[in-house]
Order: sequence, then C-alpha cells, then structure tokens
Amino acid sequence: MILSDMHIHSDNSSDGESSVIEDCESAVAVHLNHIAITDHCDIDLYEKENCGIALRQSYFDILKARIVFKGRINIIHGVELGNFYHDPLAAEAVISRFPYDFVLGSIHSISGYDDFAFIDFKKVSADELIKLYLNELERMVEWGCFDVLAHLTYPLRYLNGIHKMELDFKAYQEQIETIIKKVVKKNKGLEINTSGLRQPYGMTMPDIWCLKLYFEAGGEILTMGSDAHRAADIGANIMDAVKLAKQAGFKYYSVFKKRQPVFIKIEI
Repeated sequence: MILSDMHIHSDNSSDGESSVIEDCESAVAVHLNHIAITDHCDIDLYEKENCGIALRQSYFDILKARIVFKGRINIIHGVELGNFYHDPLAAEAVISRFPYDFVLGSIHSISGYDDFAFIDFKKVSADELIKLYLNELERMVEWGCFDVLAHLTYPLRYLNGIHKMELDFKAYQEQIETIIKKVVKKNKGLEINTSGLRQPYGMTMPDIWCLKLYFEAGGEILTMGSDAHRAADIGANIMDAVKLAKQAGFKYYSVFKKRQPVFIKIEI
C-alpha cells in the first residue's frame, strides 16, 4: 500500500532534532512513499524562534533532499502554521513567501497563555481553556488560509496524557460539530495525528468519533501525520491511522501538491 507521513519536523523547527536528509533516510528505511516536511511557524513566536531564517533554510534543505532522493520518495514542501490569531496578515505573508505544497493549520496556545505543554492546570480551569481553544480553532477555520486542520484534540495530549485529568471532548461536541461542518464547507482537510499513540495520551488526535463526525459531514480530505520531531519517529503508527480512517468510513486519504489534495485509495 502507498503510505505517507504528512507531518514531520526537521531541525529547522526549534524543537526538531534531525536534518531533512536524516528524516528522508528514515522515511525511505520504513518504506514511506510520501513525506511532508512541515517545520513550525507559530506566529506569536516568529521573532523569538527566528522563523524567517528557519523556514528559508527548510525550503533549501527540501530542494537539496529532492535531488538526493529523486525516484525514491516524494518530498512535499510544507509548513505547520500555528497561532494565526496573533497576526493574521503576518500568517498570510508567511504562506506567500515560499511555493508551499501543503499548509497545516494549528493552535498550540491561547492568547495570554503558554503552550498547553507548559500550563500548570492546578492554577487554571481546563474547561475554560478548552472553550477558548475551540473558539480559536473555529476562528482559524473561518480564516481558512491553510489546507488541513492539525491535531484537533491537541490539549488532550497534556490534559489527559500528562496530567491524567480524564477529560472528554464529547462534552464540547456541539461546537466541535460546528467546527467540522465549517472545515467541510471551506473544503479543508482533517489530520489524524498519531503522536499520541507513542506518548502517555495513548490515542490519535482526533480519535475515531471526531473522524466519524467529519466523514458524516461530507469531509473527504484526510491526512496522516506522525508529528515526528526526530528521524526515529517518522512513519510511527501511520498504518494505525490508515486502519482508523477505514473504520470511520473513508476510502481515500490525501497527500498534497501545490496546495491541492491528491487522493490515494486505502487498500487494506
């Protein structure tokens, strides 16, 4: 079966460990057909993390890797654009700077708060933060300058995985259904992020019930991503994501070229 990993970070991300070449070597070793290098650009951290320089280096690293790995793997030039709300015009400028094939849209933090990874939930209301998070997700979908919504249930990686709070996103199903319907109306995609399966959370982001909501709403654009930050994690649990997609009713998943989905049949 043709397999892809559409969410990979190189050392051009502030928290990435492996070079693009090392990432490609690992992807070839685990028999992936397509990978997307989607280095971070959180708009609120653009200056702090030198995103302008990093994204330029990522672009040229991908160009070099395409030469080195020609005929062995398809390397997709992507970006994970985070926290657009900080400055939507700046976010749009980032997207227009390079000829991206693929743009992941994500929210890692709420205005006035750290990334969910660093919040002390003994001092703040998890319920209020989830509501704020979903509001920002909805705003991002309405903004629409991305291709696929990344890790929809991102806060649960920390709320349930690290802090063992056993929160259920189904408590917010009405707003999640609204968000998903807007994703479909905007002809945007949804990601199955597998990083939670190798972390304490133990689940994909989102899991099966959100995938079914997307399918039942008419959603068709689905990508799989390991969210790898080191070469050793590239392709991790991608087949699990494919099986989950089939279980939810999908017959195809997508890769991207020039910001347009290319559909690949699920053959399992």
